Amino acid sequence: MSTEPVLRLLFSQDCSLLVGYQDEGIIRVIDVESGQLRYAQSVASSPYAVTFDPSGEALITVESTGGIAIRDAATGEIQRALKDPVEGTTSIDASPTAELLASSGVDGIIRLHHLATGEPLGSLVPTRPYAGMNIAGVTGITPAQRAALLTLGAVERC
Repeated sequence: MSTEPVLRLLFSQDCSLLVGYQDEGIIRVIDVESGQLRYAQSVASSPYAVTFDPSGEALITVESTGGIAIRDAATGEIQRALKDPVEGTTSIDASPTAELLASSGVDGIIRLHHLATGEPLGSLVPTRPYAGMNIAGVTGITPAQRAALLTLGAVERC
């Protein structure tokens, strides 16, 4: 391991593997019994961008280049890749009881995927505080304030 702080630790379901996520966006997978490093991989810059599937046989990561990779947990080899429709995915998790994968990103939307196929199943869109508010023609606000209102759901319609 490097001298960077470990921001997240994650055991596989059978406790044979330990994943450590470090600030530089690297996960390190360690064999618990031997203490040996199995592999290291660059992933997205979020400690919540890694999880195990319900069986513990696959490690799911958000890649630093975008998208979601489903890896063989023991070797790190990518078994399949999912295209996540938002750049900036910050968190993923697999349901412990169903074939569901949830991902969320900087847009605040939670996306559900079928874990085995990667098929999108729908989205959970949060209500934004200014949803639908028409700010066309509004005066007295800065461009930054206008951008913030649009990000929070406001619209500009004539």
